[in-house]
Amino acid sequence: MQFTTRACAAALTAVVCLWPIAAAAQAVDTTAPTAMSVEQARSAFAAAGFQLEPTLTWDWTSPPVSTFRVHDLARDRLALVLVYPSSDDAARARGRGPSLVVGYGPGAWRGNVAIVQTTQAELDREFRLQNDRDNGVLSIDQDLVQDPAWRPLAVDLDLQQALDVGAVNL
Repeated sequence: MQFTTRACAAALTAVVCLWPIAAAAQAVDTTAPTAMSVEQARSAFAAAGFQLEPTLTWDWTSPPVSTFRVHDLARDRLALVLVYPSSDDAARARGRGPSLVVGYGPGAWRGNVAIVQTTQAELDREFRLQNDRDNGVLSIDQDLVQDPAWRPLAVDLDLQQALDVGAVNL
């Protein structure tokens, strides 16, 4: 009898102790975040002090996407911001792999927005290589041969933080 009383007391204690955890887990909002609009993304980068190019909308792509380029001339970097209409569209694009755009590094994601980063020199190199391929040029230009140690640029933290509401650089 004493063993049964102890077992019931232990079970009751466990239930009482775990009750707040279960209640908190149920209280978590599981709804998907609201998709960021192109205007919101542009405003975030402008407020962070970056120079922006006009927005281009690519309706013919699957999924469709709107893009704009972000320039940081002081640090010789260039970012392309891709804004998908919904989180589902972004998930489809994300499923294609880490490389979203040729000549840019892997994407950093914030909901329905992706940011990829490169330099103008890298884009120029990619353009020359593609131009040579298109024209049937098979010569090897040492300036165009990619360094085996070269790694695609990951998106710098300050570019990622531009989209985070309330982010502060100290």
